[in-house]
Amino acid sequence: MTSKEKSPENNQELEKLFTEAVSAYKKRDFHQARELFKLVVSQDPFFAYENRRASDLLADVEFQLAEKSSTRRKSRILGWATIFLGGCTIMLSILFVIAALNANKLQAASATSNATMAAQTGLLHSAYTTVTAVSLRAESAQATMTTMRQNPGSAQATIQAYENLASAGRLSNQPVFGPISGELIHTDSNFVISEGAGVNLKNLIIQARFFNPYGSDENAFDYGFFFRDTGGDQQYRLAVTSESTWIFDFVEDPNWNQIEKGSLKNFDTSAGGSNLLKLVVLDDRALFYINDQFIYTLPTQNKLIAGDVFIVTASYEGHEIIGSSTDYEDFTIWPLP
Repeated sequence: MTSKEKSPENNQELEKLFTEAVSAYKKRDFHQARELFKLVVSQDPFFAYENRRASDLLADVEFQLAEKSSTRRKSRILGWATIFLGGCTIMLSILFVIAALNANKLQAASATSNATMAAQTGLLHSAYTTVTAVSLRAESAQATMTTMRQNPGSAQATIQAYENLASAGRLSNQPVFGPISGELIHTDSNFVISEGAGVNLKNLIIQARFFNPYGSDENAFDYGFFFRDTGGDQQYRLAVTSESTWIFDFVEDPNWNQIEKGSLKNFDTSAGGSNLLKLVVLDDRALFYINDQFIYTLPTQNKLIAGDVFIVTASYEGHEIIGSSTDYEDFTIWPLP
């Protein structure tokens, strides 16, 4: 049963759960709020009440919990670092007193010793500052990546995880491919129209903006990505269509399996219109976004190996007009660990 087909009784029950979740959220009881929002989203992923969507609030709750966890870890690190520096300060103070008592006999040696201790103190402080900063960035990156794995519906967690991993030095700030623009020219062919990126990645972020080749009232069209492609008909396939639907297939020739499909509410099908597609592929799942809105978590556990990425159009018969083209821009690929 789809969300549109839910009975009034079920909607009232979801509204009650949603209201309780919002109340817990306002009281900052994020654990209770998370459980209640999860119940709502599990029954209706697109449920909204009073102009607030349950999935968006769930994402914010998960992010708040991740930030709290990260803050506690930061406090422990700073606590131990403070104890360590306190001990070092006491030791340096003792050495300074001993040096002062022997100043009359060893003035030259004392001066040298004082200079050495000052230099050591400066180096110690510099080392502490550097190590602490790196540790905190790594802690934050790990916390948000954990949130992303546990709550793949959170767009904010996904973006924050990528930024924190980059700042912690755990992935490149630069894409491995793109951004590039181009066109996929429609031809009279029984094959998918595609262009490969020439990469070999298992975990990655893929993004591109597609421009509709014509309006949906003129003819059907589709476009999207193939990923973890290992040659021939061996890959995952994600396509969005002019019928405002999306289709996710797993192809291991001769087996062609449709894994998931769904409808889209924010898809532009007009002539001259465009749509931004993004995939965040992480181990056994891929987070699917259209126009910066989270759509679905796609299961990718059947093929956990690296492969190429293709930008595609006309994946289905009749989804082209000879002489037209599906243009794209900002086709970009970033690696993930």
